[in-house]
Amino acid sequence: MDLQSKITRKIHLLPEHIVDQIKAGEVVERPSALLKELMENSIDAGAQRLDVQIRDNGLELISIEDDGDGMDVEDLPYAFCRHATSKITQFDDLYRLHSYGFRGEALASISSISRITCTSSPKVDPKRGGKIVYHGGKQEDWSPLPSSTHGTSLFVKDLFYNTPARLKFLKSKTAEKNALQRVFNGFLLTQPEVAFSIKWDEKEKQMFPSCPIEDIKKRVSRVFYKKKPTDETLDNISEVNVEYEGTTVKGFYSKDTTKGASGKAQYFFVNGRMFVDKALHQAFMRAAENVWPYGEYGHYCFFIDLPPDQVDVNVHPGKIHVKFLKPSVVFGLISNCIEKREQAEESPSISLNSSFSSEELWNTYSNPQNFTSTEQTSPDIKHGNRVFSLNKNFIIHRHQDENSILINLQVFVKRVLTLVLLDKKELVGTPLLIGEAFEFKKGNIDNKLVLLNELGFDLDRVDQQTLILRSVPSLLTSFNLQELVGSILHFVENNQEFEIKTMLDSIEHKLTDCLKPIRFESLWLKLKDNQHYFSEAIKELDDKQIQKLFSEDF
Repeated sequence: MDLQSKITRKIHLLPEHIVDQIKAGEVVERPSALLKELMENSIDAGAQRLDVQIRDNGLELISIEDDGDGMDVEDLPYAFCRHATSKITQFDDLYRLHSYGFRGEALASISSISRITCTSSPKVDPKRGGKIVYHGGKQEDWSPLPSSTHGTSLFVKDLFYNTPARLKFLKSKTAEKNALQRVFNGFLLTQPEVAFSIKWDEKEKQMFPSCPIEDIKKRVSRVFYKKKPTDETLDNISEVNVEYEGTTVKGFYSKDTTKGASGKAQYFFVNGRMFVDKALHQAFMRAAENVWPYGEYGHYCFFIDLPPDQVDVNVHPGKIHVKFLKPSVVFGLISNCIEKREQAEESPSISLNSSFSSEELWNTYSNPQNFTSTEQTSPDIKHGNRVFSLNKNFIIHRHQDENSILINLQVFVKRVLTLVLLDKKELVGTPLLIGEAFEFKKGNIDNKLVLLNELGFDLDRVDQQTLILRSVPSLLTSFNLQELVGSILHFVENNQEFEIKTMLDSIEHKLTDCLKPIRFESLWLKLKDNQHYFSEAIKELDDKQIQKLFSEDF
C-alpha cells in the first residue's frame, strides 16, 4: 500500500459486533476470566447455592446455575447491553462499591464471542421468568419462560468460536484448568456461607456445603489440601488477625512447606475480591522466612478489609489488580502479621532440666562423656520445632538433617555484623517496604549519615526530630532493626570517632536483643557460604547431650 492511499483512507465507525469482540478481549482474555465474571454476577444476585459445570477447560461449556434474585423476561435483553448496570448511577459510585460487578460489560462481551443461553426467573414472581439466546452477539431468541423457582442459569458454549485468533494465545490445558480452579477456589474462600458444586467434564461432581463464617478455616483447609478437612490439616494451618486505622487483615498460612512454588494455594482478597500483587506477595514471602525454611514455600490466603473508598478496583479491565489509597498500611500489616503471631509462640513449652544450664552445656561441650543417654527427649524437637530459646543468650537449632547446634546469640550476632560491616560481605542494600522511624534530633549525628550510608544503612532526615531508615544490608533484614540500628545511632551520636570494631564492642551487651530466635533459621540458611565463619558461636550437639539437657533424672 503506497503512502497516498494511506493518507486518503477515510475514518469510519466500527460495527457494534466488532466493537464488542474487541472489548471482549479485555474482559474475557481466557476461560477463567469468563468464569470469574459469571460467578461474580451470581454472588451479587444474592445466590446461596451455585452449581458450576466445565467442559474442555471452558472452551466447550461453562455453565452457572444459581438460586439468586433472578430477572424477569423484560430485563433480560438489558443484561446483555454494554454499560447497562444496576450497581452505579454516577462516577463517584466507583469508589463506594459493595458489589463485584459494576460496569455492565461482562455479559455483552461474553455473548459476542460465544453461543450463550440464559434463563432467569425473578424471586418476587418466578412466573415472570424468561429465556434469551445470543450467538456471536446476535440475539437468536427471547421468550417468556415461567418457572416455579427463582434464579438464573447461564450456559456459555463454544467460547471464541468466531474469534479463532484468540485461541492461539491460550496457555496449555493444564495452565487453563489451574486458572479456572483458582477462580473457583477464590469464591470458596470469600463466600463460605454459599454452597458450591463443580463438575469437570465427565468426572464426579465435587460438593462444597455452606459453612458459617466462623468456620472458614475448614474451607481454607479444603483449598490448601484438596480434601475434606481433618484435625491434622486444621492443626497444620496458622491463623493471624491484625488491624490498623480501619484496615483489618485476617490470614491463614500452612506450617508445612516443600521446595518450589508450583501447586501452592496463594491468595489475596480485598473486600472479598481476589486480586494479584507481586510486591505484596514478596512482602509476605519475606515475612515468611521467620517460619518457612529458606527456599521452601507453603500455602497462604489473606483477607484484607477496608473502607471501599480506600481502594480502587477499577484500574484493570479484568479487575485483577487494585490500587490502595494507603498502600504502606496494607504492606505493613501483611509484613508484620507472622511476626506478631510467632512472637506469641516464641517460647515453646519445653521441659528443661532445671539443674542443667545452657552455660554448662556450652562449657562441657568438650567432654561429651559427661553425658549419659536417657530415653527422654524434648517433645518440641521430636515434633518439628527447629529453633527455640534456652535463655536470652542461647538457642538450639535442629537442622532438617536432624543434627542440632547450640548457638551463643551474642557471639553469633557480633560475627554477622563483623562479616557485613568490617569484611564488607553481603553489603548490597535491601530496600524496606516500610521505613523504620528513629527519634534523633538534628545535630552531630547528621554528619555521620554518609558513613552509615556507605555501610548499607540508608537513612534520611524527614524533620528536626526524626530519621527514617530506607534500606539495610541484605543479611541484616532478619534483625530487629529498631534495636540494632537504634544502638548504632546512639553510639554514633555520643562518639566523635566512628570506628566499627569499637562500636561493635560498645553495643555487644545489646546484641542478643537484635535477633529473635524465630528469625535465626532463615538467616543461618542465607549464610550457607560463610557458615565456617561462625565456629566461635556454634557448637554441634549429639543426641546424648540433647537428651541430657531435657532429662528429669539428672
